[in-house]
Amino acid sequence: MPKRKITDIVAAAAEPSEGQQEQIYWDTDVVGFGLRVRPSSKTWIMAYRPAGAGRSANTKKLRLSTFPSVKTVEARRLAREIAGRIAAGEDPAVNRTELKRKETSSVGALLDRYGDDLARRGYVNRVTVINGLEARLAPFKARDIKTVSGADLWAIIEALQKVGKEGAAEDFRSRARAFFTAIIPYLTNLPGDGIDGCDRPHFPLLSH
Repeated sequence: MPKRKITDIVAAAAEPSEGQQEQIYWDTDVVGFGLRVRPSSKTWIMAYRPAGAGRSANTKKLRLSTFPSVKTVEARRLAREIAGRIAAGEDPAVNRTELKRKETSSVGALLDRYGDDLARRGYVNRVTVINGLEARLAPFKARDIKTVSGADLWAIIEALQKVGKEGAAEDFRSRARAFFTAIIPYLTNLPGDGIDGCDRPHFPLLSH
């Protein structure tokens, strides 16, 4: 398909060629910016090679948004922004994957998932357990679980013990151990060997 400046009118009329399930309309204003057209969808994309990768590197296609929910002017502005980041050495596809990984592996997200798991199992004290963990782990809820160390959790236990709350300290120790043990299967696709400082082999401070 020859390149042309894409407008809303062009995008609205764009269709795959006869016999084709997909066709890309490339824009003349921003290199790599285009509209991927399929029978049931139209998607703004940015095709690029990471800076310094060379012409032998595979071209990546980053999904930006869809048409007509995002109009041409806004999609082109986003494409220019992405192009600038690529020129500065970023790889937007890798960054997006990492962001999604961090979102799903935050302490808060995993507490929600753990709560859902307890609910499915019909755990009677689910609300008490989750509320207690959320209260004690509140400072860490936005952090990636892999950045929470045994020392961080031991500090919580020690703080409770220092004010004479031995029962609360033991409750937290027991519930935290169960939580970190339960979430390990959810994190098998993450880099690294388990959860540093939190799985059984590396988390002696929560073991009896």
